[in-house]
Amino acid sequence: YSSYDYKRELDSHMMKNTEWGAVAYFSQSQYGKNGEVRINNYGEFKTGYAAFREPISVQSGYTDYGTTNDVTRPWNDIETLGIASTTGNVSGIYDMSGGAQDYVMGVMMDEQGMLVSGRHSTWNSNFIGTLTYPNDDENVNHRNKLFWTEADGGLTYPKNQYFDLYSYGTINSNYEGRILGDATGEMGPFSLKDYGTGNRLISSWYADEAWFVNREWAWFVRGGSFSYISGISSGIFAFYYGSGYLYENCTFRVVLSP
Repeated sequence: YSSYDYKRELDSHMMKNTEWGAVAYFSQSQYGKNGEVRINNYGEFKTGYAAFREPISVQSGYTDYGTTNDVTRPWNDIETLGIASTTGNVSGIYDMSGGAQDYVMGVMMDEQGMLVSGRHSTWNSNFIGTLTYPNDDENVNHRNKLFWTEADGGLTYPKNQYFDLYSYGTINSNYEGRILGDATGEMGPFSLKDYGTGNRLISSWYADEAWFVNREWAWFVRGGSFSYISGISSGIFAFYYGSGYLYENCTFRVVLSP
């Protein structure tokens, strides 16, 4: 609602998952970087910082960006101005690889086709809807609560054109549930790789992380974090799942459509 109310005359709204996908694809064209977008690997979540070097593909699909935090350059360094944007210059969009994770307006419906609020009464978006995993509720008084309602302070979802609604799925590799153009399921084939911290699903594009929304975690998160295994699985094509809850390392973007 902060995004929606920002500039109504410009149809302001929070970025949808399909809009993230459009920007991601555009970055791969002659009008964008036409290659992998440089990661922002600065742990202070400041915009425009970037890894010193281009990502280097190494064994088994790994992508090496160097160590987090100590190999960054500020956006106002004249030698690297715009290097972490989607175009590689100042006309691009910043911080879509790494930095803070980005919530987008992309959410999975529940098994009955109803809108989802989030995981439980503590971790949710505050939109009115189903709570997908109430048994895990941290709030004892609300444990097993199945819906987040107006009485709970919940807000009505915006109009349909302002969010992407995904079909119900039970597993985090439900890639067939993708919406064409959102740069998720169509980025396969997918495989499992071991980065030394357990198996992680990755996509065929730059080895970016690829976890789909599911019945437990219904909201899409994009871009990855500055710290994901030294940036290995972060990137503009990375997608992950979330509860809809407010996290200090998770942000969002406002889209203007004049």
